[in-house]
Amino acid sequence: MARKPKEIRELRVVLDTNALFTSLGDELVNHEIVQLINENRQHADLKVTWMMPEIVFEERLFQMRKHTVGLISNIEKVEKLLGHNLAITKEFLDSKVLDVAKTHSNSLGIQIIRLKEDEVDWRKVAQSAVRREPPFERGEKEKGFRDALIGHTFLQILASSPKSATKCRVVLISGDQLLSDFVNSHIDGFSNVQVFDGLEALKGLINTLSSEVDEEFVDELQKKASALFFVNAQSKETLYYRENISEQIKSIFSNELSAIPEGATSKVDDGIFITPPRFVRKEKQRVYWSSRITFNFNAMRWVSSVPQIGSGMFGSSAIPPPTVNALRSTLLTSGSTLPTTEVAFTGKTHFDINWSTTVNNKKMLSHPSIDLIDFVETTLQQK
Repeated sequence: MARKPKEIRELRVVLDTNALFTSLGDELVNHEIVQLINENRQHADLKVTWMMPEIVFEERLFQMRKHTVGLISNIEKVEKLLGHNLAITKEFLDSKVLDVAKTHSNSLGIQIIRLKEDEVDWRKVAQSAVRREPPFERGEKEKGFRDALIGHTFLQILASSPKSATKCRVVLISGDQLLSDFVNSHIDGFSNVQVFDGLEALKGLINTLSSEVDEEFVDELQKKASALFFVNAQSKETLYYRENISEQIKSIFSNELSAIPEGATSKVDDGIFITPPRFVRKEKQRVYWSSRITFNFNAMRWVSSVPQIGSGMFGSSAIPPPTVNALRSTLLTSGSTLPTTEVAFTGKTHFDINWSTTVNNKKMLSHPSIDLIDFVETTLQQK
């Protein structure tokens, strides 16, 4: 008798706009998602299907096209220099951006899912907008229609998916709390759906579903791993403090941390964020984890012109970005008026701390060690 083939479980991942964000105008999704998709194409017993609501695709198109607007003026300068019309119009660039976005989605296997408008209770959507119920924001102005379209698209995907968690899991990746609240309020009775606020939790789920361990086992160990790696600023006995992780990152990746984005003149640190560890894999009695550490910052630019300083101070030219603090100090001492700055970008520089522990038959973790510290990427949000 032929052996019955092993059933393949499907994981359907639905991406919200904020999960895709990239500061580059020529990419549909960011580098981390591209890497995650490529790393999870060939699991033996897990099929990962990537989905994007059509409204998310259109929003990303808008952002990419907005980026190209700044290129138009440069083209005009080149035309003036050459004395020749290159015939590169906004309409031409818009069409090319659409081609690029479609090519990227196809190459990555991302399905663009259109909302079935006739299945939406639009009267109820209107009432939620008027009453400022999630996903609509509270306040004078109504905000949240795009999120409502994303939310209803996700619920339609969920409704059309297999209901058994052993056959299919459906996940929404969204950093928007109101959208998450809306979806969570409509998924009672479903055992196969989750809403994550970022990719770290998704990576942990993929690793769990594609490994030989069950979710209950990982959930139990993850709580213990969190307490082992980092608790709070007062718990100095954790791995984060014992291994001086923050100082190691600053030493190894000083160039990445000190780089000032184009269009800014200085950076101001805005704290460090540490996510709970995600499960990577288990090999015999060794369990491997990854903890994401994010260095937040504000990239500043001058609002008023940087003043010219006499040769007795810094020379006759404007002060370059690295000497902004010295400039402020000098101006204060001399009684001169300080130029003002504003936030050009908010930024996040991400690092993955790959570490491991031993687990015994009582599910106790011990002998933690740092295996590798990886720079992931720096993301920017223009203000």
